Amino acid sequence: MSKDEFTKLFVYMERRFNELETKIDKKADAEPVYRALDSILKRLDNHDYELAAIKHQLQRHEGWFKQLAKNTGTELVPEP
Repeated sequence: MSKDEFTKLFVYMERRFNELETKIDKKADAEPVYRALDSILKRLDNHDYELAAIKHQLQRHEGWFKQLAKNTGTELVPEP
């Protein structure tokens, strides 16, 4: 291998390694963002479950209020 070929190979390899290092650095920088997004999505998922439970509880309470109103002869009307 001549000195010129070696120099060309060295320059090519150095450029390729620099590109790879840049890609790896960008990937490493994105990891905190991905972790934050995962955390947010998990909280949103939990929030959805909590809202469903609250909705069910409110429906149950509404049913009880209607039973009480019916059995006591009370008319339920919304406040103005």
